[in-house]
Amino acid sequence: MLAAAAVVVLGCGGKAATPAEQPLCRITTSIGVNKPLADRTLPAPFWFSLLVRGYVSTGAIARPTRDCEGQLVTWPADACAADAEVKPLEAEPLGDSDLVVSHLGEGRRLVWVQTEHFANGEAVGPVALSVFDPRGVSVTTLGALRAYGSRVQLRLERLGDGQVLIAEGEACADERDARTCVRGIRLVPVGRRRFVPLDVSDEAGRCVGRAFFPLKYDGTLGRKSYRVQSSVNFAPDAVTVQESLTISEGTMGNSADATAAAVARMTAERRIRLAGGRVVADGPSLLDRWARQEQAKAN
Repeated sequence: MLAAAAVVVLGCGGKAATPAEQPLCRITTSIGVNKPLADRTLPAPFWFSLLVRGYVSTGAIARPTRDCEGQLVTWPADACAADAEVKPLEAEPLGDSDLVVSHLGEGRRLVWVQTEHFANGEAVGPVALSVFDPRGVSVTTLGALRAYGSRVQLRLERLGDGQVLIAEGEACADERDARTCVRGIRLVPVGRRRFVPLDVSDEAGRCVGRAFFPLKYDGTLGRKSYRVQSSVNFAPDAVTVQESLTISEGTMGNSADATAAAVARMTAERRIRLAGGRVVADGPSLLDRWARQEQAKAN
């Protein structure tokens, strides 16, 4: 089917008016040439062939994963987050559920191929800003993305003096039951033709957490349980994260009794901006502040 419908050309190169306009990778295809660029689509195997080096029609890919430029798909961020170390699931052949395509208008698409999945519902893989033209589709910006892997929406937003990729997705204990799902938002700055994963730092440049915001999560610290609930709002100058922390002496559940047993509730708001090539927060998260207080009491 692929051979009959298209000619695939992967890697760097391609005709352009100037070297700066050359696509990072490209696929030439006749599929959908009779449609407007805004309406063009490609079957999943074409996107896999474009973005993942070594993809074959069975869905298998070469491991470790390399993107279409041949670079290893690694995730260098999340360095100062203890909860980022989660168990990877056994690798399986790529299928339709591993592909996310978001329309940005006209022929522009954000495309994410989830090549690895984790036990906490996150996934990682190459992500690209691609552009359809009359003869095929080209990749103009390339990188890696790690975010929750279900029901994902991708978009680009202006933020401060730059632009960020926003990935909103879900992690579900049971995909058939929406009540078991938790939504999370990932921010990835857009550099010069690359998406650049970064942690959140303070004004002094110290890492203060991931640029990833689950809207609800539970945990324990010592003999206490906690629940964090957040809302994330976007504006051109900053991202505002409103946090609510509930602390209990017992196990944090979903019942009214568990809520009534809470021994403390706190709220806070922090602003996150993009400045000087860094993701900068005006303060630590509410959970970090409480955890430091608890540690100081213990000492």
